[in-house]
Amino acid sequence: MTELLTAEELRARIRAFDPTEKKVLGGLIVLMIRNHDRIKDTEWMFESLARLSVPALGLDQEGEVDEDLDTVQEFVQRSSRRVLNVAFPLFVAVANDMRQKMADGESYALDDACARALDYFE
Repeated sequence: MTELLTAEELRARIRAFDPTEKKVLGGLIVLMIRNHDRIKDTEWMFESLARLSVPALGLDQEGEVDEDLDTVQEFVQRSSRRVLNVAFPLFVAVANDMRQKMADGESYALDDACARALDYFE
């Protein structure tokens, strides 16, 4: 796992992402929140990242498979470390935010956690 980042450091790293990386990170963090029991499964994380990259890259699911596969592989090789090095600290930050809400006597749902994660994209 990577180091924990402050909220501002997270926002700065997300701002530095290209649009495709932002789309993949947004989808990935929602999947991580909804499937928190699977985030230690490396294979699931990389499959999710690759699956999310298809629409993020604007690939047509009925397009040329070999060419699309090369594009997805290139994106995953180029961006996976960068995306994951923000996804995990973002997941922890959101968990801490939700823990604070509970300590303040508020309740939350998974949708609240997803919305909170996307607040970091501003």
